[in-house]
Amino acid sequence: MARLKRVGIYALALTVVLFTLQRFRDTILNTAQGHYRAWNRFGSSESLDSNGRFRWSSVPVHFPPDSITSLPSGKPLRLPKVQHTFEPESTEEAVLRQSRRDQVKTAFERCWTAYREHAWMKDEVAPLSGGYRNGFGGWAATLIDNLDTLWIMEMKDEFEVAVSAAVNVDL
Repeated sequence: MARLKRVGIYALALTVVLFTLQRFRDTILNTAQGHYRAWNRFGSSESLDSNGRFRWSSVPVHFPPDSITSLPSGKPLRLPKVQHTFEPESTEEAVLRQSRRDQVKTAFERCWTAYREHAWMKDEVAPLSGGYRNGFGGWAATLIDNLDTLWIMEMKDEFEVAVSAAVNVDL
């Protein structure tokens, strides 16, 4: 009895699925025929030039613009300068700027060394535990993100090592 009931349920489900697929097929065919009719209307042989290319002038314009503004002609105008013009740097300001630059580079070198020692080829260093985390999927996010910084800070040897390692990153 239970088996007969199960067969009846399967038959009903199969009927519903077949009916749905038939409706889906009919919808697709009607849509495709509509596109085909539209192509025949605009893609007929009258719409092609002597080289077989489509002529856009054969397409009817339903909502023409009131007026068309022509493109500018003549020599283009010069754009105004947007960069700030800095005054000459004094010796004291240059020393202060270079000192700050060196401090930034020292801090970056310290962080890069920590990454190399504790989290090489991982996403990031875990600062409290000294371990690592793969919070970005484990594709060495810190390594990839710092390639340009290594180059800009003129750490060329570290850059070469990082590039060699980045080639082996499994995305």
